[in-house]
Amino acid sequence: NLDLLKEEIWARSEIMDLKGDPKGLLEGYIIESTQDLHKGKLATVLIQRGTLKKGDYLVAGHSWCKVKTVSNENSQNLSNASVSQAVQVMGW
Repeated sequence: NLDLLKEEIWARSEIMDLKGDPKGLLEGYIIESTQDLHKGKLATVLIQRGTLKKGDYLVAGHSWCKVKTVSNENSQNLSNASVSQAVQVMGW
């Protein structure tokens, strides 16, 4: 049922059109984390505030990463992601 939950979160984040400050410090929630044999460690992130770009540094607890790619639910690479978008981050 995690796949259904993830799809529901993606859909609701787009439908609700949540607002926030796209210029502030980046903040979000990690919804899911996985490991792919070819891509490495991935995290699905729902952005709450700010804009996420390739090359940004993220911190989650004691872990950190430099963002290698940002992709949407259709696995299309994005140049950046803003408030209320759920994206997959590679680089952990």
